[in-house]
Formats: sequence, structure tokens, C-alpha cells
Amino acid sequence: MQNLAATYAELGGRMKEVQELEEKVLERRKRTLGEDHWRTADAMYNLALTLYDLNRLDEAISLIEEAACSYIRIYGSDHPKTKDAEGVVKRLKNKIEQDIRG
Repeated sequence: MQNLAATYAELGGRMKEVQELEEKVLERRKRTLGEDHWRTADAMYNLALTLYDLNRLDEAISLIEEAACSYIRIYGSDHPKTKDAEGVVKRLKNKIEQDIRG
């Protein structure tokens, strides 16, 4: 399903379908692999980016922060995936601040 979601995203204009597929992927990974598995964290990360594309910034930040915490537990704070997720959180928060300021 994750590959199908990626294909929809590449085709453009089907982001709602991408979101729905990524939500299913995340739920299945949580159920089968658990909260602290790297594939579950990746699913959170992917869904967060989709939510960002849908301009659902608060939800995106919350989910990417959750993914970053999972990456810290799985890989440690210096791992590239952890650093990337933390960087995305900062960029999203900066975007919200800029939007508020106008």
C-alpha cells in the first residue's frame, strides 16, 4: 500500500487518497510491528509529509514529532533519520510562525 500511496502522490491531485492509504499503512504497522519499529516510524513520517501537503500543519507537526521521538528511541539522537525529522519539525514550525505574521 505504501508504494501505491507513493504512486498516487507522484501522479498529483490525489493527495486525499494518499492520506487514506498512508493512514491504513500506519495503523497496520502499529498493529503488526508495534509503536517502536522503524517501519512504523517511517509510516508516521510519510503521513506527516502528506498532511503538510494538504496544509494540515498542526497535525503534520504532531505526527512528525512522534516519528522523531520514535527515531530517537530506535536509532539514537545522532542518526540521520532523527536529525531529518527534527529538521522538518523546525521548518514546519517556522512556516506556521511566518503564516501568522503574514
